[in-house]
Amino acid sequence: MWTGIMAGIAVGVVNGLIAWWLVKWGQGRDFIIFVKLFVAGMIGRFVLVVGGSLLLLVSFPSIHRGPYLGALIASFVLVQALEFASVLKGAKKKGKNDAENGETKT
Repeated sequence: MWTGIMAGIAVGVVNGLIAWWLVKWGQGRDFIIFVKLFVAGMIGRFVLVVGGSLLLLVSFPSIHRGPYLGALIASFVLVQALEFASVLKGAKKKGKNDAENGETKT
């Protein structure tokens, strides 16, 4: 059971770190490029998580599916919340810097 939990957490955290890196890398770029990176990253990560999970669960039958999936979902949600907080913090900081520089939204 614990191997399933640890494996699920590992896959969820790696998935979240890739997502966070893509968002950070895309910030400050043209909006169209950011959206393309975001969508391509989402599709790519989905394929990697599903394929990796299937490969992991088939290759290591000792990993319990229930705890694995529960830990994967829980870690995904937690990392997603941290990613949202990071993006919002960056947007707030950018807005504050724009206001200090006299820039306004048009």
